[in-house]
Amino acid sequence: MVDNYSEYNAVQFEQSLIRALESFAPSDYLAAWQSCASRTEFYEKRVFPLIAEFMGLKHTNELFRVDYMLHKDINGIKIPIIAVESENYADKTHEEMQKLIALSSPVKALITCAPWAESMAINPEGSVKDGILNIWNRYLKTARAEGALHGMFLFYVAEGGADGITRYYAHHSDKSELIDKGMIFSIKVK
Repeated sequence: MVDNYSEYNAVQFEQSLIRALESFAPSDYLAAWQSCASRTEFYEKRVFPLIAEFMGLKHTNELFRVDYMLHKDINGIKIPIIAVESENYADKTHEEMQKLIALSSPVKALITCAPWAESMAINPEGSVKDGILNIWNRYLKTARAEGALHGMFLFYVAEGGADGITRYYAHHSDKSELIDKGMIFSIKVK
């Protein structure tokens, strides 16, 4: 079940994510897309500190073995607000899904990269969107049926298209299915 606090934080997170992504130059994206390690460093050292700043939260890496945790710091006590897992390989996100389902933070976000757009001009080798969405839906439905699904889930897919444009797509969970929010950000990098 999604409460107003979770929804509020989810909206703030997405707005802050877009604002952070907009603050980087095309060359930053080109550098980030050189390798999985470069992309992870881009998120860890540049994107998530900005998101936390925009939201008035603190940023911690690998808290409880979670990639990124945005939290309130109340008298030295870290209160998790948004748990984020970042996985470079979309077909391995099921491992992150298990971790996020187990957490009690009101918002959980998963960021991955994959050929997402169904246009052959963007992804000449095809899109993995339907297969990955089926996996995410299966995890959400199973956890929901067992009463283990709490808070709101946000899914973001980054795509470096063959057309030289980096795109970010969003999907949010509601009480029954993933809702496709479409492309939320794009930047021409080549």
